[in-house]
Amino acid sequence: MNIRKAGCLSLFGLVIAALAGGANAADCATAQFSDTVLERFPNIASACQDVIEKDGQMYAVIKSDLVRTDRDALFVRVRMPDGSRSQTRRIPVSRDFRVVINGRAVGLDQVAVGQELTTYVRVSEPVMALVLDEEEVETVPLEPAVSVAVVAVARAPQESPAMPRTASLVPAMGIAGALLIAFGLSLGWALRQARARVRRE
Repeated sequence: MNIRKAGCLSLFGLVIAALAGGANAADCATAQFSDTVLERFPNIASACQDVIEKDGQMYAVIKSDLVRTDRDALFVRVRMPDGSRSQTRRIPVSRDFRVVINGRAVGLDQVAVGQELTTYVRVSEPVMALVLDEEEVETVPLEPAVSVAVVAVARAPQESPAMPRTASLVPAMGIAGALLIAFGLSLGWALRQARARVRRE
């Protein structure tokens, strides 16, 4: 075998290897999401930004906007490729969880509403990781999307404040009686004065 033929075979082998590697590399278009993942996140394929591997598990990278935080959960809206946002999703968390904000893992006390949050949905089962740069990846359940109305904190109906009770009529009647007595006394005095003036004349 001459050098030219060997070089061609080597080049051919490299092309085949590259194609095989490209076929095996998972991406958002080729990721095989499980039925349970698709049931809870039907539009995950279009929301997927990338697919990465950690400890033999494939994760879809999802970008979201943080809507609000709760004592035991984060509420996010997933960013879609067309710029729209999904319905609000609830991510159950414990307070010692860290999340990825702008490419950096931070504690929940450093998270502000409106920030971009990166999460990782496992391709094979409905769980979500908030950080992958850990020796042991912690996951939380992937909950179905919920409407904002459901997410809103339920408040007990507030009773309208009681109106002040109107005062009884007793004081008013007393005042009216006192005025009538004073008017009667004044009228009697005026009549007596008039009679005395008439007698003098």
